[in-house]
Amino acid sequence: APRHHPAPRRVTPEPARRQGEYYWWPRHERQPELVASPEPGCYRTRWQNIGRPAPTRARGRWLLLGDDTVTAARLRDRLERDGAHVLVVGRRDEEHPWPMDAVRDALADEAVDTVVCLTAGAGPSTTPVDEDGEAALSRVLRTSTAVLDLTRTLARLRPSAQLVLVTHGGRAGEGTPERAALWGLGRVISSEHPELRCRRIDLTAGDDEALADELAASDASEDEIALHEGMRHAARLVERRPGTEADTAGRREPVVRRDGAYLITGGGGALGLHCARWLVDGGAKQVFLTGRSHRPPPAAERAMAELSGNGVLVSYIPADVSRAADCDRVFDQLGSTGAPLHGVIHAAGVLDDSLLLHAGHDQLARVLSPKVAGGWNVHRAALRRDQPLDFLVFFSSQATMLGTVGQGAYAAANAYLDGLAEYGQAKGLPALSVAWGPWTGAGMAGRAPDSARTLWESSGIGMIDPAHGLASLERLIHDRAPSTVCVSVDWRRYAHHMGGRTPARLRGLARPEAVTRPTDEDVAAVLERELRQVLRLRPQTPVDADRPLMELGLDSALAVELRNRLTGELGIPLSTTVTFEHPTVADLAEHLRAGGDTEICERATPAAVPRPTARRATPLAPDPTRVKEPAPVDSGEDAVAIVGMACRFPGGADNIASYWQLLREGRDAIIDVPPDRWRPEDLPGRNGEPPDGPLRWGGFLTEPVDAFDADFFGLSTHEAQRLDPQQRLLLETAWEALADAAVVPHQLVGRQGGVFLSLYYNDYAQLAAEAGASDAFSSLGNLNSLAAGRLSYALGLHGPSLVVDTACSSSLVALHMARQSLLRGECDIAFAGGASLMLTPGASVALSQMQAVAADGRCKTFDASADGFGRGEGVGVVVLRRLSDALVAGDVV
Repeated sequence: APRHHPAPRRVTPEPARRQGEYYWWPRHERQPELVASPEPGCYRTRWQNIGRPAPTRARGRWLLLGDDTVTAARLRDRLERDGAHVLVVGRRDEEHPWPMDAVRDALADEAVDTVVCLTAGAGPSTTPVDEDGEAALSRVLRTSTAVLDLTRTLARLRPSAQLVLVTHGGRAGEGTPERAALWGLGRVISSEHPELRCRRIDLTAGDDEALADELAASDASEDEIALHEGMRHAARLVERRPGTEADTAGRREPVVRRDGAYLITGGGGALGLHCARWLVDGGAKQVFLTGRSHRPPPAAERAMAELSGNGVLVSYIPADVSRAADCDRVFDQLGSTGAPLHGVIHAAGVLDDSLLLHAGHDQLARVLSPKVAGGWNVHRAALRRDQPLDFLVFFSSQATMLGTVGQGAYAAANAYLDGLAEYGQAKGLPALSVAWGPWTGAGMAGRAPDSARTLWESSGIGMIDPAHGLASLERLIHDRAPSTVCVSVDWRRYAHHMGGRTPARLRGLARPEAVTRPTDEDVAAVLERELRQVLRLRPQTPVDADRPLMELGLDSALAVELRNRLTGELGIPLSTTVTFEHPTVADLAEHLRAGGDTEICERATPAAVPRPTARRATPLAPDPTRVKEPAPVDSGEDAVAIVGMACRFPGGADNIASYWQLLREGRDAIIDVPPDRWRPEDLPGRNGEPPDGPLRWGGFLTEPVDAFDADFFGLSTHEAQRLDPQQRLLLETAWEALADAAVVPHQLVGRQGGVFLSLYYNDYAQLAAEAGASDAFSSLGNLNSLAAGRLSYALGLHGPSLVVDTACSSSLVALHMARQSLLRGECDIAFAGGASLMLTPGASVALSQMQAVAADGRCKTFDASADGFGRGEGVGVVVLRRLSDALVAGDVV
C-alpha cells in the first residue's frame, strides 16, 4: 500500500529477557531469619472519663444507615431540629443491615458530609449461649460485610465524608464480642482510609441524646468513645505489669497440673507446638492437639514424637473446631480419657491479608471462621463442662489494637476473641485473650511477605522470642485480666512512623511528634525520604525518579503506608490509589507539588482534612506525546491492521518465524507429558485401561514455563512466585509483540490503549492450594480477571481492559472485541491474545472421561478417522491499529 506520509524512524524497544529466575510453588524462597527483640510489654485498655463536648448544632448533610430503627428515628429528629439535612436508609431484610444499592444511590445523589452506621447487631446479647459457632459467624459476617462494602463505596464515591460506626452494649470491651469485631475492623479502616476519619461510638439504651451531641460536635481528636449512663469515656492503651498487682497475691500456684489434660486448637502450627512444649515442661502428662488436616504436619509429628514418652502423651485429633459437631466431639473424646481437662488454648487461625479495597466476602469468611465460629464453639463447650477449667486462653493479634494495614479481616476476627474473653469472664469462665505481636520462628510471622516485615521494622514492631512470650502467658494467666496486648514495640519509633496520625488510644504511649510542613521546594526530598523509610532502602541505593515505584519494591500495603506518611508530612489529601495513578517518583512528586487530590480537599470540611500549606506549583501542561485522545473514526471504516505479533507454541515455536517454519514443514508438535506436569501412570484411563489421549500426550511448550525475569517487569520474588505462569507469559509475549510493532513502550503511557485477553483454565491456583500458599499475592496472582489490568498497568494504558472466557473461542472473541473497540474510537491501539497452560491433569481427566479427546492425543479435523480433539497449550498476542492510522504511521507497507 502506498505511504501517505514519510514513515517515522522505527526504533525497536528492548525485548523482554527470556532468561530469568525460576518461580514455582515447590520452590519456596528462603525467608531471612527474624531476630527477637527484648521481652515484650503488656498493655490493656483503660476507659477514661472525659468531659462532654460543648453543645453544638448539627449542620450539613447526613446519611443514617438505620440497622437500629429506633435510634435512627430519634437521631433523625434531633439532627433535623438543628437544621441538618438527613436521609435514612433502613433495613429491608434480616440478611443485610442496609441495602447497598440504596446507599450508592444516596451517595451519588447527595453531597453527604457524614455517614452514620447504627449497627444494632453489635451488642452483648446478640448471640444466645445455646447457639453454635456458625450462627455467631453469620452474625459477625452480616455486619462486617456491610461495613466493608460501605467503606469501599465511600472511598470511591465520597472520600471526603466522615464514617461513624455506632454500636450498642455499654462501655466498649465489656462482654461485647460482636461489637469488638466491628471495632477491630474500624481500626483498620482508620489506618487504610484516614480520609474517612472513621470513628467508633458505643452506647447503652437511653443515650441517644448524648449520641446526637457527640455526632454534632464532630470531635475528631477522639476516634473511640463510649457513652455509658450519661458519662463519656475515651479509650487509652496503658502498660500493665502482670503478676505485680495487689490482686495477684496468693495466686502463685503452678499454672500446669500433672494430673490433668490440656487441649490446644490449631496445635499443629508453630505457636501451638510452642505451647505444647511449655505445657509438657510444666509437668502436663496429656496434651491434645487439634487441626483441620487429617494428619498433623511433619513438623508437628516430629515434635509430638519428641515430647511423648516417660509417662507423657502428646496426641493429635483431626477436627475443625469452627464446626460445632467437631468441637463437641473433641471435648467428648477428652472427657472419656479419665483425666480432667484443666486448660484450653485456642490458637487456630487463618491469615489472608488484603487491603479493604480488594478484600472479598469469601476471604472475610475464611479468616473469620476459625476465630469467630471456632472461638465461640470452644467457649460454649467450656461453659457446658461440669468441672471448671483453670484457664481458657484465646490467641489474638496486635492487629486488633494497632489497626494493621492489610489485616482488616484478621483484626476483626481477633478482636472478636478479645470481646469473647470479656464475655466469658462475665459468664464465670477463666477466659483470657492475648493480642500477640509477631513471634520469631515459623508460623504466620515466618510466612509473612516481605512487605509485612518491612512495615514491622519501620514502625518499631519487634519479634517476640517464644521463651519470653510463654513466660508472659504464664504471668497473664495468674493475673486473670480478660484481655491484654502483648507486643514488643519501640513506641518512639512507632510515633515517628505514624507522624500526625497516632490514634487517640495510643497517645499515652506513642506521643505524636510535631509535624513541620515543608516548603514547596522540599516536596521531592520529603517523598524520597519517606520512600526510603517505607522500603527500608540502604543509603547507597539510588532512587531513579523515572523508575516505577513498584520496581523499587512498593506493593499495595506499602503503598498505603507511603500515602499515609505523605499525608501526615505534607498535610495534603491523597487518594488511596495515588501511587497507582502516579506510578513513578517524578510523577508523584509533581502531583504532590500541585496539592494532591484536591477533589477530596475541596469537598471536605476544613477541620477534617488538612489543606496544603505549601505554595502550589503550576501543574505541568499535558505532554502530547504521552496523552493522546482517541482519534476520530470514519464511520465507514471497518478494517484494522495487525502491526505486531508474538507467540509461544508447541514444537519449539517460540516466535512467529519458528511457528511459520513449523507449519511449512508440517511437523508434529505432540509430545509425551513432561515429567514436571504429571505422571500418566498415576491417572485412571477409560474402563480400567491404561491412560491415553491427553493423559499421555499433548501439545506442550518446550521452553520451561516457570522461567521469568521478575526484575524486568518490576515484580518482587515473592509476587512473581505467586503469579500464574499464564499471566507471566502474557506479559512477556505482549512485550515481544510490541517490539515486533516497533513501538517504544514509554510512548504508550497515558494513551487510550485497549487490552483484550482470553484465559479460562486456572491450574496454578490448584497448585497454590496444594502448596499451602495463602496470602494476598497468591489470591490476586491467580485471578484471571486481573491479567488484562496487569498489562495495562505495566504499559500505562488508559483504555478498556478486560479478560474474556468463552471457552475454546475465547481468543477469537477477544480479537473481535478489540477490533470493535478500535473502530468505535474507544482506543487507538489494542492488544488481543490469550494464554493456556496445562499444569495439572484435572481438565484432561474430565475430557477423557467424556470421551471428547482423541485416543492418540491428535486432532484429525475433517478426516474420517477423527475421534476427538487433542489438547495443547500456547500463548499468542497481536497488536492492532485502525488501518488508516497504521498506514499513516508507516506500520503497513
